[in-house]
Amino acid sequence: MKRGVILLWLLFGINSLQAQSPPLPVYVITNDTSLFQEIDSHFWQVFDDASGKLTMKDLLQEPASLRFYEVQPGGSLDSGRASAHWIRFRIRNGMSRSAGISFSTKSEMADFYLFDNGRQVAHLVTGKGYPWHKKDGMKKANAVPWSLPAGKELLVYQRRFNERPDKLTVETKIRLYNTEKLRTSEFNDYEEKFIEIPAIYTSFISGLLLLACIFNFLLFW
Repeated sequence: MKRGVILLWLLFGINSLQAQSPPLPVYVITNDTSLFQEIDSHFWQVFDDASGKLTMKDLLQEPASLRFYEVQPGGSLDSGRASAHWIRFRIRNGMSRSAGISFSTKSEMADFYLFDNGRQVAHLVTGKGYPWHKKDGMKKANAVPWSLPAGKELLVYQRRFNERPDKLTVETKIRLYNTEKLRTSEFNDYEEKFIEIPAIYTSFISGLLLLACIFNFLLFW
């Protein structure tokens, strides 16, 4: 009898362990000299939202039934699973100064929920699917900045959503951008696209005026 009880207890314990999400390791930021640093897939986990209707409140109220899983290195999210995914990762600033980081997305819409010691401190939205006036942070870059003090830890939940599931075939990458370098990159891109174009127009108009002068001189002659 006792042996049977112990066996049932072991089976129940194994099933409980299988239903749990794997431990979430902490990604430590040790430098911010590059434009971005890519977080290895070992440091983040995914939950497929088949209905696309789950909220942050749902995830916090039903953690046992919502199992997050790790994406294997080189793997990608299966487009047939869901049109929405919840991604979570934990980061810590290992530097002696504050880290100016930015979270970005290539999905149509993305919500970033930031938690400090179990308390939600921010809800930031971005993505080309959101109206311009509703987007946070750097609207054109689809990135939201955050300052992480030295030694502080942050738990991030990201909800990425596309209207069509087949648009999620691109391999998922989690990148932390250096906010200042990203701003500089965006400014340089703005200069190239919007400052050089008027110069082209000026040259074009000057050419037309020159042709008009030559044409008028020929008519006069």
